[in-house]
Amino acid sequence: KFFESVSKTMPQDCKWYHWGDIDYGGFSMLLRLRKEITSSIMPYRMSKYELEKYENYTQTFSKEYAEKLLKLYEEARLEDCRECLNYMVKHKIKLEQEAMLT
Repeated sequence: KFFESVSKTMPQDCKWYHWGDIDYGGFSMLLRLRKEITSSIMPYRMSKYELEKYENYTQTFSKEYAEKLLKLYEEARLEDCRECLNYMVKHKIKLEQEAMLT
């Protein structure tokens, strides 16, 4: 409800960004925001570049987790995130956004 209220009062040319963890939850939230608020929300610091830059802070995950990420990969609304999602699955790594504050 909060984001819907904000969305209604924002100028049409306002740019929206979402900075979440580079993991299933972060991309799920981006997908939800794009579905429910506006499709123009852009990911912020949620790319392959951050995974490479902060690789010492990444965490590994299971095959089951990778399968969940692959479902997100298939989402048309996350097409611009596919490079990062593919890299995550290939290397089996994820990254908490707090790690980028070090």
